[in-house]
Amino acid sequence: MKIIRLTESDLTNIVKRVIRENDSMLEKNKKFLKNKLGIDFTNGIQQVTSIYDVPMEFDDVIGPDGIRRYLNFWGPMYLIEIDGMRFLYQDRVDTDGRFEWFLGEDGIDYVDNEIIERLGIDVMGLRFSDILDMYFNEEESLNEDVDKNKRFLKKKLGIDFTGKISMVTSTYDVPMEFAGYISPGLINRYLNKYGPMYLFELDGHRYLYLDVGDHEKFIDEKGNVFIENEIPERLGLDEIGLRFSNIIDLYFKEEDF
Repeated sequence: MKIIRLTESDLTNIVKRVIRENDSMLEKNKKFLKNKLGIDFTNGIQQVTSIYDVPMEFDDVIGPDGIRRYLNFWGPMYLIEIDGMRFLYQDRVDTDGRFEWFLGEDGIDYVDNEIIERLGIDVMGLRFSDILDMYFNEEESLNEDVDKNKRFLKKKLGIDFTGKISMVTSTYDVPMEFAGYISPGLINRYLNKYGPMYLFELDGHRYLYLDVGDHEKFIDEKGNVFIENEIPERLGLDEIGLRFSNIIDLYFKEEDF
């Protein structure tokens, strides 16, 4: 098996290429929605991150304290206009699951698909959040390539290892769960020969990762060893030509230590 090692620059170029392809598809989707359903939110969506982003027309509908609570609990809102009326939109999750909330400047809450049915996107199996993805791209505000790559992987593949990767430079960095399956002596041999290992969590299980050059080795807390791309395939990295080492490069910079 031929191993291709990618640098961070290679990853950035891959991400940029895929983003360009996605942008092209998004433009096609926008044209389809405009031509078939008359939906065009170009320059018609504004992100709301504070009370100052909400027009005065909403003052009698929802007070500043309510806006703050909603923003703190569910994240950004979005201001949109449909058929001459402005709405606040928020994608929410509660104990009953995920739902979309719309508040019109007329003071009426819409939470039962009334808005997406009015737009006609329900018959296509779309949520309003899908429209937001087309017309409001938060990634464009990010300047650093590393952050763009992280956001891309999180959005497209669901990969987010923020706070879930730590460097292993000695046997003392390895949790006790591994003690019955990998000895301190073997860990020391790996560290001396190949350099740092990395501890990460995936789907509720912890793994030790080691880049041994011609292949990548993963050892879980039960002693199972994975060397045939099972982990990259599970993450979907193989589909875009990435190794797990590229993820390490994004989330764990040795020069920071």
